[in-house]
Amino acid sequence: MPCAPDTRKKLLLGLAEKGFGYDQLAEMQRIIDAEKSDLFDVLAYVAYAQPQCDGHQPEPG
Repeated sequence: MPCAPDTRKKLLLGLAEKGFGYDQLAEMQRIIDAEKSDLFDVLAYVAYAQPQCDGHQPEPG
């Protein structure tokens, strides 16, 4: 799903303000072997590929 250029820019600026600038995002791409992938595809993968940890442990059995 393509994003409008101003939306992409706002997201990247917001991430940078929270400590996730270009270098950190490029490192994330490298770690998951996705350097040739679009950054927003990588962010979607990272955001949705793993279940969020809510601190709840499933009941055994």
